Amino acid sequence: MNINWESTLSVVTALTAVLALGLSLFQIWLSNKQQLFTKRVDLWLKLDTLLKLYGSNRKSIRHEYEEGKAGTVLFANDLDFIFLTNSADFNAMAGAIHKPLDNEEQSYFLTELEEIRKTAVECEFLFKGELAKSFSAFVNSYVDVLFAMYQYQIVINRMEEDAQEKEYNLERALEENNEPQVRKGLVQKLRELDNCYELILKRRYVQKVRKKIRL
Repeated sequence: MNINWESTLSVVTALTAVLALGLSLFQIWLSNKQQLFTKRVDLWLKLDTLLKLYGSNRKSIRHEYEEGKAGTVLFANDLDFIFLTNSADFNAMAGAIHKPLDNEEQSYFLTELEEIRKTAVECEFLFKGELAKSFSAFVNSYVDVLFAMYQYQIVINRMEEDAQEKEYNLERALEENNEPQVRKGLVQKLRELDNCYELILKRRYVQKVRKKIRL
């Protein structure tokens, strides 16, 4: 039996090329999966920090919501802000609540808020469906609350200055600085954040996202 070595060699070469291509595609797929895993882990670490910060201070924040809704001036606003930024990643923002009108502190604070908000965008790209939307909404609400607290602290500081320099009583200081309206805006943001957090707990999204990021 005569063997056509030329044809055999061609077949072997073709099979080798196909095998090499398949191996290359597999390596690309594995590399992409590894990159996705890394990005999801990095994102989850940011989300986990925010979730734990809010979860550990939820009782205090909900109390502030009820107090503000009832018409009480939120003099502990600066303390709540510090609690919500009490992590290695965010605690440098606390300077903004102590000196809200300082240009350097303000610039740093606004820049950091935008960095946190990018996390919300990443949620939409790295996860899917309602889970992605829920985490994205939570991050956006978190940023909105911090900014609303910052704005409210400016009002509180002006009220205290008016009381000292102009000898205004509390009622006049509230009126002159539009405190009820600004507080109402803050209270609304606090409620929205708590609703986002409650939805994540109710639908067990924390457990689900941990499963999704596993290889």
